[in-house]
Amino acid sequence: MTTPPSALDTSFYFDERLREVANTPDDMRQAVKQLQAELSDSSVHDSSTHNSSADGNSVHDSSSHDNSANGNSAEDLAHQVRLYGLLGVYSRILGNLSQAQAALTRAIALSQELGDERLKTLNQLRLANVYQWQHKYSLCDRLFVDLVSRCIGEPPLELFLDGVYFQMGQSKFDQERYQEAQRYFERSLSIRTERGDRNLIQIGQYALNITRKRLRQVAAAEKASASFKAPKRYSDRSPLSTRTA
Repeated sequence: MTTPPSALDTSFYFDERLREVANTPDDMRQAVKQLQAELSDSSVHDSSTHNSSADGNSVHDSSSHDNSANGNSAEDLAHQVRLYGLLGVYSRILGNLSQAQAALTRAIALSQELGDERLKTLNQLRLANVYQWQHKYSLCDRLFVDLVSRCIGEPPLELFLDGVYFQMGQSKFDQERYQEAQRYFERSLSIRTERGDRNLIQIGQYALNITRKRLRQVAAAEKASASFKAPKRYSDRSPLSTRTA
């Protein structure tokens, strides 16, 4: 019997690296399997959209898949975007970054097909998070710059701005650029405080506290290093010497 998705624990927490960690990894893995099964059932029933790989596994022909998607209703496509988006998030948290990237790239393509800028922005933000975990900082930074420019002044997209700043902070934190990370976390927290979302405020404050802790550690290490490297000064007279008349 398949466990209903709502009964699975797909929650997570942030560790001291400011990365999400599944509270119940087995449940999250089960959720991934269910998402994959639902996508397989809902997206392709035509055998022409599948090929067999050399190892005997079934693989999607992306061009055929796109053509079949065109025949789906907007509601069906939006549902697939949601499934691919969740698959991308859970796969990243579980460490399957290539699967996460593929799922989110698909979600973005379907969002563009729908002409839904909100879904596209959400999944681009998720994809930037994958790039960060892959240490592809130039890719995620370019995506962040584009997201900020699109979100500012656009009411439907401004809701994502705190998340964009938060993830920009995570990226800088990963790169040990803690001063920059602090600035982005402060921007994110300011927006979240205005909105009054208690859970997001707590996450933002936690990230800021961890970043400030790292800054103190760096400052202490630099101070200790400077002290160790400083040349010692000796007086001309030995402390054991005595004056003679």
